[in-house]
Amino acid sequence: MFGGKQAVSLRKWRKKNPDEQLQSAKSMGMVFEYMNDPKVWEKFCDTYEAIYNRLGEFDDFSARNNRNLPKIQEEWPIFIDVVLSSMANRSKGTFNWMFRKRKYVLDSKSLLQRP
Repeated sequence: MFGGKQAVSLRKWRKKNPDEQLQSAKSMGMVFEYMNDPKVWEKFCDTYEAIYNRLGEFDDFSARNNRNLPKIQEEWPIFIDVVLSSMANRSKGTFNWMFRKRKYVLDSKSLLQRP
């Protein structure tokens, strides 16, 4: 999901039974549950900061050696924002698609309750 890939194969989704579809949706949602864990988010932020600092060191090295390179440290926050935003947006779209294309479980009791 972070790499821009589809979380669930739409072709395989159609072949799943209702329980498997529910489990796929739940698994995809667990990524967000995981990222919302305070310890995980803290580690994510620590990693973000470490990479940001290293990119700054690279920018300084490039400037000292008269290399005409763009400042990649400035691009890092933009990149991470795009990655996280696109992951959330694609996941919302996938959840909506899953909901519209889901299979229903019908048993005799639910059939009797239908108008």
